[in-house]
Amino acid sequence: MSIENKSEDPFSVAERYLARQGFSAVKLISLLNLYLTSLAAVDGDFEALAQAKPKLSAVYKWTQNIQVKALSGQRIFPPPPASFEQVMLESLPTSVG
Repeated sequence: MSIENKSEDPFSVAERYLARQGFSAVKLISLLNLYLTSLAAVDGDFEALAQAKPKLSAVYKWTQNIQVKALSGQRIFPPPPASFEQVMLESLPTSVG
């Protein structure tokens, strides 16, 4: 949860909140790239992606929720459903070769 100075831009508040949760700008770009490539791999089937990579799907939805809250001027955000590291571990190939 985040409560910040009410005179501050909600997007700045959201950006700092995401960083405090372990999602820096570089990690958010990596997350978006992973989400889009994973979605393409299942032919755009959101349900299949949510079943195959539930942490990735949940964290992506969480970032979208934060954007919507910031757009509406809110400055209180929910905690992440998983860490960046958990998402990356979930997304590693299960077998090599």
